[in-house]
Amino acid sequence: MRRALVAATAALVAWHAPPLAGQDLSVRVGGIHARYADSLSGTAGSLAGRLVVDSPRFRLGSTLSFAQFSSGEWAAQFGASALGLRAVGGAWSAGLLGEANGSWLQGGTVSGIADAGPMLATGAGSWLGSLSAEAGGLRRIDGSTDALLTATLRARRTFGAVDLDAAASATGAGSTRYADLTLAAAARLGALSGTVVAGVRSGDLGGGPWVQAQAAWRVAPAIALEVEAGKYPEDITGFTHGLFLTAGMRVGLTAGALDASGRGRVVESGDVRIEHAGRGRVRLVFRVPGARAVAIAGEWNGWDNTPLTARRDGKWETVAQLGTGAYRFSLVVDGERWIVPSGVPSLPDDFGGRVGLLVVGR
Repeated sequence: MRRALVAATAALVAWHAPPLAGQDLSVRVGGIHARYADSLSGTAGSLAGRLVVDSPRFRLGSTLSFAQFSSGEWAAQFGASALGLRAVGGAWSAGLLGEANGSWLQGGTVSGIADAGPMLATGAGSWLGSLSAEAGGLRRIDGSTDALLTATLRARRTFGAVDLDAAASATGAGSTRYADLTLAAAARLGALSGTVVAGVRSGDLGGGPWVQAQAAWRVAPAIALEVEAGKYPEDITGFTHGLFLTAGMRVGLTAGALDASGRGRVVESGDVRIEHAGRGRVRLVFRVPGARAVAIAGEWNGWDNTPLTARRDGKWETVAQLGTGAYRFSLVVDGERWIVPSGVPSLPDDFGGRVGLLVVGR
């Protein structure tokens, strides 16, 4: 498994969530209707933030939220996840996944979960799958503690600009046993994107199905306005269920944009070279070591795979009709791997993965 599968697997694991420069920050405000066992319930205003840092072999995500209930009480929640993967074969990668989250309620009530374990992932064509097992412990809101075991099987299939995701998990802690099945669909149309996630549970902690939906409008290459609404399923620590509606903004923190404006007719950085070819055309040249075939998919060709031409110097090129502006894109290597070449910034692709940003100047 090479860098693309590792990075894609990280995106798959973090569904809900190049060099180390793939970072984005979200800040949202909104409202929730939630119940924390019998100690705190009702309607609240909320403020939440999320930070994600990606690399080809590592992903770190963290969230922090604060809710002020109409009754005058408050609750705070924190969550973090880390995933590290390394190649172990041509189409396989293995690594470690760790997760932790906690809740603090006014009056000193504390609950939380921490677990970690191995993961195995593989990809073929437009398919990507992973299997993970985690062990840890939990503290419930009533102060009781238990060992925690979880196993999760995930699969994702890409159909052009649409991603379909399915996950099945089984969890046990003390006398509590339950299994979850979730299905998700994500789609993108120009600057608009959306995701719908639905889940159902069997065993303990029932309560019927739940649905969450998220929509984003990309107003700039690194800025998106977001809105999200839905229902939380029951939580094993005592957070029984909840409804939420939030809105906010996500900002890409990737540094080092490739800027060709005012700097001549050729710009080269890392594995990317941009040459103005006249009449509004741009020659794009990429260095992709070890590739047998390379195609490019971007906003200008409807995310269809346009084959690149192999050059005698081992690089790959194509000529595209591109005006001045910024364009999102990915390279497709050997018909399977989606990568962002070094030398261009990477951005969230609205699905939890990464895409490159190609900036064409005058």
